[in-house]
Amino acid sequence: MAWAYHIYRIDPGSEIIRVEHVFYGFTKAECLAEYHEHLAACTGLNAAECEDRIEEEWEELTEAELPTPNDEDDEDDDG
Repeated sequence: MAWAYHIYRIDPGSEIIRVEHVFYGFTKAECLAEYHEHLAACTGLNAAECEDRIEEEWEELTEAELPTPNDEDDEDDDG
């Protein structure tokens, strides 16, 4: 089993989602560790967290569904 932790950053003016962050891990704890590490460096996400403009969602994945660096290359293919 694996997890994807989706964090949605909500625009303060329009109340729509402007940015999605996704943190992957084999456990929820791994996802949360990645989230907190990113939160320390990402001013936009940090501001949204402080202003309570975050929505979150957990998604259970199989290990085979975890993305790999090659997955990004596959999405760019036109044929």
